[in-house]
Amino acid sequence: MAIIPRHSRRSAGSRGIFEGRHHTRGASDLGLTVGSLGFFSALDVVRQALPMALTMLKRALVICLPLVLRIGTYDLKTGVMVSCVQFALFFVDFWFQLARWIDRTILDVLYGWGLAPTGHMATSSR
Repeated sequence: MAIIPRHSRRSAGSRGIFEGRHHTRGASDLGLTVGSLGFFSALDVVRQALPMALTMLKRALVICLPLVLRIGTYDLKTGVMVSCVQFALFFVDFWFQLARWIDRTILDVLYGWGLAPTGHMATSSR
């Protein structure tokens, strides 16, 4: 059985479910806006710092590699584990670089922000 609005009754002083919530919604929107300002700047800092932190992790792995292999008595499991960790670090770096390239390409295509052309695009525009 469907409820038809003209058949429903309300008492004279009551409000509907969604009436009178404009102030609450406005305060919520304002709070989300103010909160996002700090979040977006922090996210930008993390985005800029992650490649540097990843490079430091790669260097630390290369520096500690002889020590780890020596402590692991040059066991095959230790070598495979270190190889997997090194592959994981390079794989994550690949995804960062791919995301940066896609971001730059999409922004250039959508907005034409005059980024310097690279590769075959530099010669084919003439």
